[in-house]
Amino acid sequence: MTTPPERKLVLVDDSAADGALLRRFLRGTPWRVAQCHHLDEMLDTVRGFAPDVVLLDYRLPGSLGWEHLDEARRAYPTEVLAIAVWSGHGDEAVAAEAMRLGAQDYLVKSELGTVSCRRALARLVSGTAQARELALRDRALLRANHELERGNEALHEAIRERAVLLSQVGHDMRGPLTGLAAVVEDLEQAVDTEAAELARSTLERLLVISRDLQALGGLEAEPAPSHGQPVELVAFAQRVLREAASQPAVRSRGLRTRVDAPATSLPFPADLAILTRILGNTCESACASARTTVEVSVRPPAGAEHMLVLRVDDDGPAPPATPATHRDSSDAFAALRGHDRPATAALGLAYVHRAVTRLGGGVRVSASPLGGARVTLALPPLPARIPDEGPAASGSGDEA
Repeated sequence: MTTPPERKLVLVDDSAADGALLRRFLRGTPWRVAQCHHLDEMLDTVRGFAPDVVLLDYRLPGSLGWEHLDEARRAYPTEVLAIAVWSGHGDEAVAAEAMRLGAQDYLVKSELGTVSCRRALARLVSGTAQARELALRDRALLRANHELERGNEALHEAIRERAVLLSQVGHDMRGPLTGLAAVVEDLEQAVDTEAAELARSTLERLLVISRDLQALGGLEAEPAPSHGQPVELVAFAQRVLREAASQPAVRSRGLRTRVDAPATSLPFPADLAILTRILGNTCESACASARTTVEVSVRPPAGAEHMLVLRVDDDGPAPPATPATHRDSSDAFAALRGHDRPATAALGLAYVHRAVTRLGGGVRVSASPLGGARVTLALPPLPARIPDEGPAASGSGDEA
């Protein structure tokens, strides 16, 4: 049979008879009782004895017992120490005041017997144990939250540092490459044309990598846009596709390009710079891979989700039919990278995926009716920016 754990009780009461009565109630139990007769002794006794429960008499010579109740509660929180006020007579107002000041129970001596006294003390101990368990859980939760916050801070700092690094690498590459391009242009007259063309195409690819590195770093370092401005989608898509097809690496192939839209005017609230890079990078990848044709279709927001849908189709190499080509994920462009497609497209497509995701949209890669790849971009509208109000016009009333 398991031996009950020892319990300790401090009785603050100037009556020896009441102390003897309490000990009689607890005879044969694991309770040890230490009695002090004055409030001045209470805190020292509690510190030295480390009790589970303190019974505090309501009336003591020259004071009320709860004059030190708040002090005791601050020194020994609820999860460490149970405090009950006991009195010779019942009084609801006194009981309410005792509970307000931090007591956990109010006991009337004349109503106590052996069984009721033991039950009352058992309730106090049980309540303290529950409070202690809750306090331990709260402290563990606080520690876990603190560790999570530290982890989040470290993660955000790592992301920020990576973004700064990407942007800095792109920036640092661009200067030397631009200078080198000028040197190649000067040397074209004196060296083999084929070698000069190879050098120029290599420089152009490096410049694209530099541009996309800088854009990707800037995207991660800056907050997502919260407002947009109206963009005329048809004219916008035509311009972006035309610029992608006129890039030096593809313009000699004379690609056929077309924009399909249900109307000639489709205004859409968006961040123009980000939307230009999203569609531009997607069109550049398609133009670099297409054999003869690239098409962009524009579908304005419709249905419950109110998403703008842009589809970019090409007749280049078709993506392999894998699950990655049929779901929105960070691997949405995995089928395009390294599959008979230019290596320079990887960073540009990475920007597309991250930018669309940050805006709350989605990306999908699938087989195109043209025979190559279809990239579908779904983008939500951004709230229109509220124009700043100018100073109120002052009235020009008639002079008196």
